[in-house]
Amino acid sequence: MLFMVGIETPKSTNEAWGLVVPVFEKFGLSCVSAVDNEDEIVVEARDAILSMAEVALEQGVVLNELAEPYVDYSKEKAFAHFDRWLAVDVDLSVIRDEPKRVNISLSSALLARIDAVVEANRKEYRDRSYFLSLAAAHEIQRQRS
Repeated sequence: MLFMVGIETPKSTNEAWGLVVPVFEKFGLSCVSAVDNEDEIVVEARDAILSMAEVALEQGVVLNELAEPYVDYSKEKAFAHFDRWLAVDVDLSVIRDEPKRVNISLSSALLARIDAVVEANRKEYRDRSYFLSLAAAHEIQRQRS
């Protein structure tokens, strides 16, 4: 999943590089960090995103809700002091929410259609359960909009 990361260049040699990941703010969370060296930015950004994603999950945020299309945060006043922006790809599947087994009823026709989509798109949907969880998260997000 791609995350936009704002980078604030230090004004002097004794200041750190500031980092911000604005997407978390729509859930009432802040994702900020800092690094001493420019070459540490991507590693630290990924670590901060994973840490905040865990917090978001604990607070009931469906991780797929963190996905957003490209947003140019540099146009927003709150982020004007971040002089560079970077898209960082973070695999949130490493965050393990304990799966819960549920029993649901679907028509055999719908189940066959779901299985056909999963089979045709194995790289995107690893199994039926994953497909259904994404579909449910998508519908929840649509209802919130």
